[in-house]
Amino acid sequence: MFDFSVAGPDGSLGQQLVFEVERKDVWHLCWASDNSELFACMEKTRMYIIRGVDPEEPVASSGYICDFSDLQVRSAHLDEVMKTPDNPPDICTSVHEVKSLRDCRELIKKVVIEDCFKFVEKNPHPRLWHLLAEQALEQLEMDLAEKAFVKSTDYQGIQFIKRLKKLDSEPKQRAEVAAYFNRFDDAEKLYLEIDRKDLALELRMKLGDWFRVVQLLRTAGGAGNDAMLERAWNAIGDYFAERQKWQQAVTYYVQAQSHEKLVYCYQILENYSGLEGLLTTLPDGHALLAKLGEIFLNAGMAEQCLKSYLRCSNIKAAVNACVKLNQWDRAVELAKTHSFPEIDSLLLKYVSRLLEEKKLLEAVELYRKSNHSLEGAELLQKVCQEQQALQASPLRLKKLHVLKALLVRDHQERLKTLSQKKGYDSAQSSLDGLLHQDATVTHTSFIQKAWH
Repeated sequence: MFDFSVAGPDGSLGQQLVFEVERKDVWHLCWASDNSELFACMEKTRMYIIRGVDPEEPVASSGYICDFSDLQVRSAHLDEVMKTPDNPPDICTSVHEVKSLRDCRELIKKVVIEDCFKFVEKNPHPRLWHLLAEQALEQLEMDLAEKAFVKSTDYQGIQFIKRLKKLDSEPKQRAEVAAYFNRFDDAEKLYLEIDRKDLALELRMKLGDWFRVVQLLRTAGGAGNDAMLERAWNAIGDYFAERQKWQQAVTYYVQAQSHEKLVYCYQILENYSGLEGLLTTLPDGHALLAKLGEIFLNAGMAEQCLKSYLRCSNIKAAVNACVKLNQWDRAVELAKTHSFPEIDSLLLKYVSRLLEEKKLLEAVELYRKSNHSLEGAELLQKVCQEQQALQASPLRLKKLHVLKALLVRDHQERLKTLSQKKGYDSAQSSLDGLLHQDATVTHTSFIQKAWH
């Protein structure tokens, strides 16, 4: 083995023999990535691990060396891989440990921890120090574990030791050690044995095991409260929602009374009956009422939409919703009840659009629904004239004229009703209605000849 980084007398790079190792029939070799004195080589069907110039006992293997690190050699059996390349079995790979690692494991099982420390000092390696630190933790040998973590440059382990020393009882320390080694059930059991259910709950919440949190809270003498249980229900609902299992998520959101998330799930499931039920449970002025109104508006559910907007005192949104859903009678009623001045401009704008699109009958129906019967009758008169010019059938013309007369009658009755509400008698109300009618209609004969 030569070192080519040695400088010669003239300053040029030369070579120097470091140590001499002679092996025959070697068909694969790999250096350890974390130790320059270790390498593994394959000779026929045997694997040799060599430290310096001293080989360890060979291991029967015919695999290709993939990696050599942490005192472990990982090899792959390509013949087995090629049999099923799309889904290779687990037996295609194998792991072989260096002798020092195997000896350290045996010493940990048989001798005291101090003797293991001396062995690792003679054969230093981060993997061995870490293995020693874990065993020292199991035995609660804090000082020895801290030294081993320092030797292995494990900053996380050093901080864990410092936190462990601050605990006031050995059971707590053992529980923390169990959690450190991912034995969470053992850690929870230790907490429950010392009647510290709060620590068990804290552990499960850190792990995100909310199902177990609910179980602990429901046991007799639970340490939690309603707020913690609500948080657990919410977290379980989020668990199912993230996996798009919306119906299961709804079950837990209902228990958590998480209205905002319920609205989202109901909307995805198109469960409008659930949204209606939620509408009845929300208090007046709740922030979600406007969101519910928008959902009902998009679904064409006029009554529920109006109820949502009215309960959150959003009159403008309610009127606009009536306009979009073609509920002009309700829009006019709301506008008059709440003194909303913009309804006439919206009505004229919508009628203008219908007239531009030559939808005359739709415009007449709009006038009728919005209690503008006289305007509808005038527009229907134009429709009758156009149909007559087109020589439409007499039956169709008759129906149009009758509809026009009915709209005029509705207008007259509405005027009488409005006058009666002001306290006039029947004669005076009729007179006021006629006077108002004469003032608003350009051609009085249009009303008089409605049935002729």
